[in-house]
Amino acid sequence: MANTAEHQPRVSTTNQPPTSSIIEPFPDFEPADQPLVTRTTEVPPMPKVMDWAVAPTGSRSRADEIIRQVEYYFSDENLPHDAYLLGFAGMQGTNPVSISLITGFKKMKQYRPNSAVREALRGSTVVEVVDNKHIKRREPLTIRPTVTPRIDINRYKKQLQAAQQPHMTAGMLKPTGFEPYATEGPISPVQYEKNLEKYGPDEGIIARMETAVNSFSDSRKMHQHIRRVFEKFVLFGGFGTNNRMFQGGMNKKQAKAAGLAGEEVQTTEYYGIVEQVSDAFYAEEDGSKKSNWVVDFEGIAKAFLSSQFLQHFEWTEAKQVATTCMVLRNFYNYLMAHSACPEYHDQLLAARAVCDAAEIELPKLAITDRSLPGAFNSACSTLLGGSWANARRAKDSWANDGDNLGLERDQADIIVKAGIAAYGSDEQSKAFNDGLSHTSTERGGLEIVGVQLADEKTKQFYADLGGREGYEAFIRCMGKLICKRWTVPFAAPVDVPTSAKVKIDKDETFTFLVEDETLIFCELGMKMAVTVIEMNNGFKFIDSIEMMFPTFYEFLPNERIFEWKEPGPPKAWMARQTVNKDGGEGADARIEQGEANGGGGGDGETLSDEEHASTMASVPSTMKGVVINKNGGTEVLEYKTDLPVPKPGNGQLLVHNDYVGVNFIDTYFRTGLYPAPQMPYTLGREAEGTVVQNGSGEQYGLKEGDRVLIMNESTYAEYTAANAVKAVKIPDGIEKKVGVAAFLQGLTALTLIREAHHVKKGDWVLVHAAAGGTGLWLVGLLKAVGANVIGTASTQEKVDLASKAGAGHMINYSHEDVKAKVMELTKDAGCIAIFDGVGKSTFDLSMDCLARKGSMVSFGNASGAVPPVPIARLSAKNARLMRPTLFGYIATREEFEHYTNELFGFLKDGKIDVKIHKTYPLSDAGRAHNDLEGRKTTGKLLLDPSK
Repeated sequence: MANTAEHQPRVSTTNQPPTSSIIEPFPDFEPADQPLVTRTTEVPPMPKVMDWAVAPTGSRSRADEIIRQVEYYFSDENLPHDAYLLGFAGMQGTNPVSISLITGFKKMKQYRPNSAVREALRGSTVVEVVDNKHIKRREPLTIRPTVTPRIDINRYKKQLQAAQQPHMTAGMLKPTGFEPYATEGPISPVQYEKNLEKYGPDEGIIARMETAVNSFSDSRKMHQHIRRVFEKFVLFGGFGTNNRMFQGGMNKKQAKAAGLAGEEVQTTEYYGIVEQVSDAFYAEEDGSKKSNWVVDFEGIAKAFLSSQFLQHFEWTEAKQVATTCMVLRNFYNYLMAHSACPEYHDQLLAARAVCDAAEIELPKLAITDRSLPGAFNSACSTLLGGSWANARRAKDSWANDGDNLGLERDQADIIVKAGIAAYGSDEQSKAFNDGLSHTSTERGGLEIVGVQLADEKTKQFYADLGGREGYEAFIRCMGKLICKRWTVPFAAPVDVPTSAKVKIDKDETFTFLVEDETLIFCELGMKMAVTVIEMNNGFKFIDSIEMMFPTFYEFLPNERIFEWKEPGPPKAWMARQTVNKDGGEGADARIEQGEANGGGGGDGETLSDEEHASTMASVPSTMKGVVINKNGGTEVLEYKTDLPVPKPGNGQLLVHNDYVGVNFIDTYFRTGLYPAPQMPYTLGREAEGTVVQNGSGEQYGLKEGDRVLIMNESTYAEYTAANAVKAVKIPDGIEKKVGVAAFLQGLTALTLIREAHHVKKGDWVLVHAAAGGTGLWLVGLLKAVGANVIGTASTQEKVDLASKAGAGHMINYSHEDVKAKVMELTKDAGCIAIFDGVGKSTFDLSMDCLARKGSMVSFGNASGAVPPVPIARLSAKNARLMRPTLFGYIATREEFEHYTNELFGFLKDGKIDVKIHKTYPLSDAGRAHNDLEGRKTTGKLLLDPSK
């Protein structure tokens, strides 16, 4: 399988089950049937069980007939001489026998369903019902069997499988070629000749690999979960699907039936090497150009199992790991057994060894991933306001145990003190007692280079401490995890001048305290992308872990390279954008070039049919985007590169998104707090971009080439078909990124202070999470209207940021009493308006801080949804409680334009400093969500769909 030469994209790529045999061959056998006294010439309609008890007077009931016949089968008269039935009932005749087996006998076929037969047999004195599917003889045989039991092993295995996997159909239970016992048997002379024809020396590696992949796929019965693994694997290794199939849909079987043979049949194959790879190999063969792709089975195996597998599958489940490794191993065995590429035999052996290693290591990695950063590190994070500071909810009447994932501050304090006492110096203990603070934060990669379990003295220290009352729940013995720096291959470059970059020692080691019970699963060479914080006493701790990687991790750019396309000449609207940005000489020439390239249409022009068709042709058919197929954590975010580009409908615009805003509402749809309208669902609510197509209907003066802001669903993508009614042209003077960074949060803040509670000069107002995206906007706007602003934040950095934005009073809730401080500032009156975007964890506090006749405005659920509130609770202060949404205030075009124009006015006048926290690649949307939900951000988060 193929791979680029810089990191060289690599071409990579089971086993016939043994045939079941019968211990003693025998002809089809039907147990002796005793004629029934009563017969009918035709089978009557199937009665219900209850009907059998009310049979016509004078006739034998069907239940009696069933009992009579089955009792005969199991009687001393028949069973000792019935080799077939004896094979199931056993030598004593008391083993359970399937009811389905009995109803398959000739005399019993008229009695259906099996459940009715079972109920009838409950009245038998010879046999008893064991369970819903089996019956057995009540007493052992009194006559010694006269025949040797004949057992159909194949049928027995099928029955056993069916009983163990009732959801599987008979077809699904057939051998697949992926069973643990499956092997590649000896090649027959005929097969050998066929292999020489298919994989002969005259065939290039491209043709041989295409043949091998398709032959392997045809020779295996792949259930859905196995097919998914195999397809992800071969697609990553340089293959595509359907790229050589007939457009009419003829499959290989149909092609052979139609008289096609050889190469004609091969044109119907499902898998084929992608064009970029095949063209590069053929160019190298004819000497025209050196290929930047190489065949590397081992590299593909490492990259797939350490990267792609971790992204696309439930890799923390041992069963999924075993299945995936088995599929890859099976494929490598097939290639070697059929001599598909003998020149790469050593590589195939190495790739198979990678599978063996992965099957052992990945379950350990899963345990480590779940356990880290561990108690000591999360305790340090809790005390210093890191990512774990808000993981623990306050103890009150509505908090659930499941909400309390973190530590109480007193627990965190004990854990950190214990760690410093066990492994620190007296000076470090003194620094802790004087007050902890952090001196530096570093984000990057680490590789495990050492593990030191606690010695006996340390174990005894922790055992004594854990023995104290109440301590056993959170005290664990700590050892040392030793790491060195590791460069994360896909990490975004740091956007700072060279002069500002700090020189780092790549050989420096880091020591962290981690539980012994976790350290035993840490393998030397495992890697992780982390945030590390150093405290003022010299201790370092892991604040958060973004992702972990196995020892054999290898990064290959295969998937990204497949997406790359040679850029074409600029269209007219692109040229106009360039003119708008830099103007000057050459502008006319650029526009003319764009027109010549089929861009069509100048400002104010109406596009002709030909120009419009040309513009439409410039839009690709597929795009990149992020979708969810189910609700959950960030693992449900799926980055796709082949989503169809939407077409603008009536009243819509097709917008090429340059930057996309990330908001808490996106996490609500991801988790299921807000139900998605359908699955799969593309996330996103806002974007900044360029109109590339106009649909029909009302367009509100917007045209191709306009730079716009859109408020629309499905913006986590390169293109969005946006409703023109919620799109607005960005006025001159507003820089790129600024518009989308201000759009949703700015409009939210503006409508809150205008309509949720009309704030007046001199009002005391409390803003929770004042350093967040919407929080900073609220602080800035409230300052602009003359309000007295009190803000809350979790760290000194956030306190300083909100103060700079305009908050007159800031409260660091990590160590200050919010209610006491609010009452002190307002002289016990409380705040007339409280804007709370945090939700569950701050709601009760907000109600306590509210003034008489005040407005409690809950507009977000960052910590979870607020539980139901008794309406009588508002009567104590004659309070107003609101849960507004932005879209309720801008439902009409007039309202939308009114507030967007007011927002643009604030931006152009420079009254608001728009803070952008970070711009993430679209492919890294999961990290953006983690940072947002982890309260690690200050300001707006953006996504770049081009990355």
